[in-house]
Amino acid sequence: MVGFKPIAFSRLNVSGVFSGYLPVVYSFWVYRVYRFRKKYIEDKNRRQENPMNEFVERKKRYLFIDFDIHNLLTANGRPVGGSCLRQYYFGLGLREQGHEVGYLTHMGIDSALGEKSGFTIVPGFDPIWGIRCLRWLYYRFPRLIYAVRGYNPDYVIQTSSGNITGLIAMICKILSITFVHLIASDIDVDHRLKQKTSRFQYQVYRWGLWNCPVIVCQNQYQAECLRKRFPEKKIGLLPNPIQISETISKHNPAEHRSFFAWVGNFRSIKNLQRLLRIVKKHQDVHFVVAGKRIENSDSMTDSALRDLEKCRNVNFTGYLSRSEVFELLARAKALLNTSDAEGFPNTYLEALLAGTPVISLGIDPNSLLSRHEMGFVTTEAEIGKVFIDGFTSFDYESFHWKALEYLRKNHDHRLIARKLCEFLESPYPV
Repeated sequence: MVGFKPIAFSRLNVSGVFSGYLPVVYSFWVYRVYRFRKKYIEDKNRRQENPMNEFVERKKRYLFIDFDIHNLLTANGRPVGGSCLRQYYFGLGLREQGHEVGYLTHMGIDSALGEKSGFTIVPGFDPIWGIRCLRWLYYRFPRLIYAVRGYNPDYVIQTSSGNITGLIAMICKILSITFVHLIASDIDVDHRLKQKTSRFQYQVYRWGLWNCPVIVCQNQYQAECLRKRFPEKKIGLLPNPIQISETISKHNPAEHRSFFAWVGNFRSIKNLQRLLRIVKKHQDVHFVVAGKRIENSDSMTDSALRDLEKCRNVNFTGYLSRSEVFELLARAKALLNTSDAEGFPNTYLEALLAGTPVISLGIDPNSLLSRHEMGFVTTEAEIGKVFIDGFTSFDYESFHWKALEYLRKNHDHRLIARKLCEFLESPYPV
């Protein structure tokens, strides 16, 4: 090509280009959002005026924002956090109450996956598509608006702190949908979150909380912190749900229990360094660790894992499915928790279903272990006494039935789902 010269990008007046086009792009999106919101509200008012039967009026549609739900439904070996499991049990309970439940997740997830479980899979956006840092503005945000509007929910429910909280709060304000945020951990309500996230993420999440009309907490500490910050906001307290039918009906006696179990994802907040110190100090105690490395794990956690793998009194099982976790806990003397912070650990509920007590180094949500006598709260220095004195003549049969009775009264997924519906429909917190 005669006379062709490649463009020297270093000489482009980028600021001039953007200063000319940005107002046009901004005006275009403001107009699109305005038209979008106007049409959505008109459709919503038209549906409310339709004199259908009472059952249709009582039936609600809930949309959960969860980008890991496919890993849980397929059991593909990828670890999922407690937040994903919590939203799954909420959705299961709501579906059994007769409501419609959908999960907004990444594009490319098989819709038949949700149909097998009775849920609707709503495709959101492609996680790898777009220009980094800019894709939230020009790609992901519009895709999420279309996805939420297309499903047309009465409530949008999201958990875990991050940019997505602020984004979903903005979308719900545009579409006039009630946004419900589920607190996932104690660090999400106090100063510790600021130390563990970037300044931008912290501010976006904080903005999302300010613009979220409904917040659901897991324990009393979370509720007290948020009610001080947002005295006018609707804040409720609901413990984590779990499906009681998954229980192992026959308990294991003490002679069939030979180790202490540790279950969780290998993350810094789980404090594997503390577990390593306990393992090295108590060489005569057998431990079984179930979990899997996560992407971008920190160096201290990786170092602790390497040292734990060298210990003779530790066995690693790798990733376990939900049923395999129950089988492991049913053969354990107790579940050991070494975390620095939690909200309401699902592993506690799974251990109680298996008739297994919990040993915690400080994490005792709603006094589950101390007041309800579902385990032991101790310190790292005193844990040796618990290993010996606490399980010399432990009655696992009576504990099994006591734990099941407690779970049925306080954590059954249908009960918690019904309380969630009552809380959302009532003007006052529960």
